[in-house]
Amino acid sequence: MKLKSIIKKIFKPSKAKIIVAVITVAIAASAAVNSVYASQEGVNCDGNAVVYCGAQTVSELQSKYNASQSVKNIYNWSGFAISASDVASMSTEAYPGYVTKSGDVYLNNNNLLVATNALTAGRENIAGSTQRSSGGTVFYTRPPEVSFIPNQLSAFVVMKDGVFQFAILKSCGNPVHATPKLPNYTITKQVSAANSTNYQGSVVVESNHTVQYKITVKSTGQVPANNILIHDVLPANLNYIDGTLAESGRHASVADVNKFFHGGLVVPTLAPGDTRVYTFSAIAGTNDTPQTCKRQILDNEGVISSSSVGVKTAHALVDKRCPVITPPAQSLVCSALTNTSGSVDNQGFATYTFTATATPNNVTITSYVFKFGDGTNKTVTTGSQNSSTSHTYKSGQYNAMVTVYGTGKDGKQYAVTSTICAQHVTISKNPVCTAPDNSTWPVGSPQCNVVSGCKTNCTTPPTKLVNTGPGDVIAVFTAAVVSGYTSFRWYLKKKILS
Repeated sequence: MKLKSIIKKIFKPSKAKIIVAVITVAIAASAAVNSVYASQEGVNCDGNAVVYCGAQTVSELQSKYNASQSVKNIYNWSGFAISASDVASMSTEAYPGYVTKSGDVYLNNNNLLVATNALTAGRENIAGSTQRSSGGTVFYTRPPEVSFIPNQLSAFVVMKDGVFQFAILKSCGNPVHATPKLPNYTITKQVSAANSTNYQGSVVVESNHTVQYKITVKSTGQVPANNILIHDVLPANLNYIDGTLAESGRHASVADVNKFFHGGLVVPTLAPGDTRVYTFSAIAGTNDTPQTCKRQILDNEGVISSSSVGVKTAHALVDKRCPVITPPAQSLVCSALTNTSGSVDNQGFATYTFTATATPNNVTITSYVFKFGDGTNKTVTTGSQNSSTSHTYKSGQYNAMVTVYGTGKDGKQYAVTSTICAQHVTISKNPVCTAPDNSTWPVGSPQCNVVSGCKTNCTTPPTKLVNTGPGDVIAVFTAAVVSGYTSFRWYLKKKILS
C-alpha cells in the first residue's frame, strides 16, 4: 500500500492506477518465472522438470522413465550416462538422500557425504546454464546453486559397492552427476616368534617352531568400504594351528576359518578409519626331518579385495632355519695295559698274559692289536672294553704295547694307544737245553739232545767218544793187530785153494 500512495502522490490518479497495475503484473510475472525455472521441494509440475511432477518412489520414476523418450535422452547424455539398466537397478541400489545447493550429495543414513561438485539439468534455460542436446532433445545443465531455491532437495541416491553412481531429484526427476567420494583400504601383515608381541615384517626361527601372524585391515577412504573379502595364503611347510584364528580378540568359528584360508571371509562394511585385526599361529617347517631340513624363506600373503577398490596384498616373511645339530661327543681311550708273568722255566722261557682296557664314548670297539716287542704281533677281534692274550718270551728285554681300534657313530675310524698301554718286559735267565746225561747247555749247544725236550734251536749231539787212556790205547792196538793177522791168513788160504 505504501507503493500505491507514493505513486498517487507523484502521478495523476488515472496514470497512477495504470502504473500500479503494470508493477503488479511485473511482480507476478517475476514470481511465475521463478516458479517455472527453480527446483523446489515437493512436486514440480512445471516446464523445467525433466520428469513432469517428479516421482516420490523408485517404481514411479521407473514407470515415467519408460514412458518418455525425452527423459531417456536426457538421462543417457554422456555427462550423466544413466542407462535403462541403471534405472532398473535402482530398485536395489537407490537410497534416500539429498543434494545441497552447494553441490554435495548425502545419504540420509548418518548424513554421509558420498559425492561433491554436483551438476544437474532441466528443460528450461536459466542464467548460468549450458545448453545440451541428446537424441534430439534439448536441455540445460548447471550447478545446483543456479536452480535450487532451498538449500537442499530430496533425491534418490544410487550407490554401488559403496560408491556414488548418480542421483535423481524426487520433486522433478532431474538427474544429478557428481564426483564420488571413494572408499579405500590398506592391509598390513606382520609376524612374531612364539609368545612375543614384537610383530615385524620378518622373523628368524628354527624349524618346527611356532610363529604368530597379525593382519590389520583399515578403511582409509572417504566413504565406507563394503563387502571386503579377506583371506590368507599359507605357503607349503607352514601349517595353521587349529583354533588360533581370532578377529579383534574373538575366536573364529570353524566355518570362518575355512573361509579365511580358502576363498575369503567377507567384511560387510568398514567405515572410514575403522580397522579389523586378525591373528593366528602356525608352525614353520612341519615337514622337516633332520635329514631333509634346509633353510627356507616362507612367504605368507594376506589379501583383501572388493569390487569398488580392487585387490591389495601384504606379506610377512619367516626365515626358517635348521637347528645346528651337535653330534654326540666321541672318544676312544686306551686306559690300561697290565701283565702277569709265569716263572721262568729251566730253559729260560717265560709266558706273559697281557690285559688291555679301553674306554669308548659313542665309539664301537672293533679290535686290539698287541705288539710284543720281539717282532711278533697278535690281533684280537672283539667289541669288549677288555681284551687279554698270552705270549712266551725268551730271556731279554722287550717293550710291549697295544693299539685299540674302533668306529664312531659318525663313521669316524679310531686307532689309539698311550703310554699307559705299554709295558717293559725283562727276562734275566738264559734259556738252556738238557743233555742226555742231565747236564744243561746253552740253547744251540751240540751237547743238546732233541729228545731232551729242548724248545728251540736244538741240534743232534755228536757221538760220544770212549775213554782214550794208555791201557785203552794198547788194548785197541793189540785187537787191531790180531784182527788184521786173522784176516790176512783167511785171504791166503782162499788163494791157495783156488
